[in-house]
Amino acid sequence: MASSALVCDITPVEGVNITIKTDNASKDFEIEWRDSRCLPSSSDADVSRNATPRAFNENSRNMMGLVSLLQKIVFGELVDEKLGSGCKQARNRYSSRETGTTYIHLQHRTSRHLVQKIEVCTDNAGDLVKACLLNDTREPTVLKSPLAILKQLGKMCSSEEGWTLIRPVVW
Repeated sequence: MASSALVCDITPVEGVNITIKTDNASKDFEIEWRDSRCLPSSSDADVSRNATPRAFNENSRNMMGLVSLLQKIVFGELVDEKLGSGCKQARNRYSSRETGTTYIHLQHRTSRHLVQKIEVCTDNAGDLVKACLLNDTREPTVLKSPLAILKQLGKMCSSEEGWTLIRPVVW
């Protein structure tokens, strides 16, 4: 990544911190993330009081890969081909490889009835075509670049705005 890399910090759920680096010249993304959800509890006898989460590094060459990585980091592996069709149906609720559309679902941390989603449309190569922030109260907000999506996610998931990534409910 070039030295002129743009950095975006996102806290999609409590205990997970993600730093994404990109620049305007390339479509590549460098993702560094830390997950303190998996740290041992302080009651474990062999745990240091200053335990810090290990940093993980990932790379993505396009927007579809970046969204898939975000969902993998937050929710774990999303689809296992060996599992039944129920898992595939759940995955199809927020991602469609056929149409190149993926949804990032967000819920407000204190007002759980408030839900929004970001619709990310990509081409066959996984590069961004368009993205929209969708909610029930106003017109969709068009996000024109991967950086705009990342900044919007970072802003929404900040402690000031209080949104968190969620999986959609599948009945």
